[in-house]
Amino acid sequence: MDQTGKNILNLKRILPTYLLLITCLAMATCATVRTPSGGPADTVPPQPIAIVPPNYSTNFNSRTIVIEFDEWVQLNDIYNQLIISPPLDEIPEVQLKKKALFVTIKGDLRENTTYSFSFGDGVRDYRENNPASDLRYVFSTGDELDSLALAGKVIDSYTNEPIVGAKVMLYSKMADSIPMVEKPLYFGLTQADGTFEIPYLSEGKFRALALLDNNSNYLLDSDEPVAWFDEIVSTSPDTTQQIFLRMSTPEPDMLFIEDYSSDSSGFLKVKFNRKTDMPDAQSLQEGINQDLFYHPRRDTLYYWIKDKGLDRSEEIIIRDNGAEIDTLSLLHWREVGKQTLRIAMPMGQMRHDKPVELQFYRPITWIDETKIRMTRDSVALTPEVDQQDPFTAVIRGRFSPDRSYKIEILPGAFISREGWTNDTIVSQLRTFPLDHYGSLNFSLVGLEDGVDYLFEMQKENGPIPTPFFLTRDTTLRFPRLEPGKYVLRLIEDRNGNKRWNPGDYSLGFQPENVIYFPEQLQMRSNWEQDLQWEVNGLK
Repeated sequence: MDQTGKNILNLKRILPTYLLLITCLAMATCATVRTPSGGPADTVPPQPIAIVPPNYSTNFNSRTIVIEFDEWVQLNDIYNQLIISPPLDEIPEVQLKKKALFVTIKGDLRENTTYSFSFGDGVRDYRENNPASDLRYVFSTGDELDSLALAGKVIDSYTNEPIVGAKVMLYSKMADSIPMVEKPLYFGLTQADGTFEIPYLSEGKFRALALLDNNSNYLLDSDEPVAWFDEIVSTSPDTTQQIFLRMSTPEPDMLFIEDYSSDSSGFLKVKFNRKTDMPDAQSLQEGINQDLFYHPRRDTLYYWIKDKGLDRSEEIIIRDNGAEIDTLSLLHWREVGKQTLRIAMPMGQMRHDKPVELQFYRPITWIDETKIRMTRDSVALTPEVDQQDPFTAVIRGRFSPDRSYKIEILPGAFISREGWTNDTIVSQLRTFPLDHYGSLNFSLVGLEDGVDYLFEMQKENGPIPTPFFLTRDTTLRFPRLEPGKYVLRLIEDRNGNKRWNPGDYSLGFQPENVIYFPEQLQMRSNWEQDLQWEVNGLK
């Protein structure tokens, strides 16, 4: 047989095998599983299909709770999501095995007590991360389940905003010190709107307290925001009691230095943890020429040595009302490098009835008004410069509405205690026209006799303003209010110190009452409004 014939014969032999291989590959390709495209997303949360011991069991004595779901699940921050009421002395262990959730209880359970395990969003499915948000397991170590409830709301006592994530805790013991030394008998968490409900309570009388438990120890610590109900809370089958709690952060009892900074020029800046009335600083070295300034809004004391550098470290004792707080070391060198004196100065639009305020980061010891120039629409004016304190000066210039001003501050206009001076600063300003403003006549009626009040009108997202002090019904007139939204509030100044005070649980003082005008005030340009607020007592 020739070579061509042999090749044809070999082809006939291998062709069936080759065709079989091609067919298998084609079938395998057709049988490949592919993820279907389109279609609605899975929004159904995982559902329990078996619970051991059964939910709502009585005479419970198991150490393990098993919850099996209809699909694979995963844990999500479970130890923060799991809320157990009453709280356990030891945190239970939570594990997953296939489609089942295992909760292992450690420590002893109380007798004749109903326990509630709320899992929050701690259990989710694998496919779409849907939470089993209504998952709750309840049991009783006694013969029956408690079925009563307490509901209410927790708000910030100053802003009236809802408090989220506060623990609302109930105690069967009535001593004032109990929240500081014992965990609660029951507790619940506030939701996004500040509301809460504590279910499965027994019938009885309780003390109610809410706090932001920063260290998660279920105890009231002295620095934690707290709210409490003055009256005893009663639970009964007839009704679900509603309580309203106003939370505040207590002012620290002890004054201490929160932070401080210094440099080798003999300058010291001390930040306190709270407000103080009579701070003082003094070098332990006799004969030191010194100065100081306390900024109450910043709770900050500034201290500096006025003598030339002595090339040594000074020990500075910090006092409040004569009592020693701390001692700080302060370097004081003879030679200090020259630096530029920085000045914060406004630019752009401004009010015509306010001076231009300058802020310095160092104490000012010299002002040369001849190096401060001001023009109005290119016409030269003579500005007046007043120093308000070592760190603040204002420029007055008889500003008129709807005019352009240029203020130029030349080098040497201001000199600090270190001998530092400013660079040239130029500010272009334009005063608002009169029709930019709106006017308001605001009457307050129904104020309680013999009570001091503070009235605040705060522009949206603006700083807290200086309050008006009121003792009786009155009408306040605001002839030039800038357009925008305003929040109006009235504070019942019970102690007469002309500022709002938070509560003090240890002394039994609730935070001072704050009531808000029912609506946000909308001021418009060139509008005049007359409003009346019938307060009729703060509640």
